[in-house]
Amino acid sequence: RLLRSVVPLLPPQDAGPAGYCSGTRPGAFGAVHSSVPPTAVSLASMLVHELQHAKLSALADLVPLHHAGPERRHFAPWRPDPRPFDGLWQGLYSHLALALWWRHRALVTPDGPAREHAWAEYARCREQTGAALPALVGSEQLTPEGRRLADGMVAAHRSLQDLDPPAGHLARARSYIQTARALWSRATTV
Repeated sequence: RLLRSVVPLLPPQDAGPAGYCSGTRPGAFGAVHSSVPPTAVSLASMLVHELQHAKLSALADLVPLHHAGPERRHFAPWRPDPRPFDGLWQGLYSHLALALWWRHRALVTPDGPAREHAWAEYARCREQTGAALPALVGSEQLTPEGRRLADGMVAAHRSLQDLDPPAGHLARARSYIQTARALWSRATTV
């Protein structure tokens, strides 16, 4: 069992009605911290995301995956700030799982707004993962075990290329990545 408890959190003060927060702690495997998500779908996607963090943290406790230091220098399209290598890996691992989950949701949800939302999230997560994966795969800091995991992530991401989201969602996701990269570049070169 991956999930044994959900630790309640207060929602962020400036979140508005749809806002919530969640997180995991490496030393608390089986627990997810979360305020109340606005919908069942939000809850499900949050659990996918946070449980990936828990799994990767547990694996990294068992076997070193890389030798990279804590320097914050990597672009992660889901964050405005430079990420340390470990933070980049955590984000990649969770966003790859989210892409797989949203793709499944888009395929099984009847036509309508919920399906369009799933396609948009699939496109976003797939493209975010694709934009950040080269930094992980190209790193010389990976251990042999880390290399195996990274190669598996590449294979999983490659499988996502078999099903493109609708063109409009894909174009918006790619535009989002370009904008995020431009903003990140400006912020990190000042």
